[in-house]
Amino acid sequence: RLFTASMVPNGKPAPDLYLQAAQRLCVAPETCVIFEDSGAGIESAQRAGAKKVVGIASMKKPAELETLGVDALIGDYTDLGKLAKILEV
Repeated sequence: RLFTASMVPNGKPAPDLYLQAAQRLCVAPETCVIFEDSGAGIESAQRAGAKKVVGIASMKKPAELETLGVDALIGDYTDLGKLAKILEV
């Protein structure tokens, strides 16, 4: 499924996009693990009440994302296999 900012009244860092995505997928936002690579996206995910927010440092410096309070940090999507243990999902 594809969800874009054009589908909601307010873009990131507002939580609208993640809340709408969760609603359309029939899941509670607090059960979601959200992957983000930007400060506005991380704030949006946190404001939506996501269970976990994972920072993707492929485009940013890891330390920059860590200061935003992510639950885990990966370099890029090739690191996904490591996350199950880290996030206990």
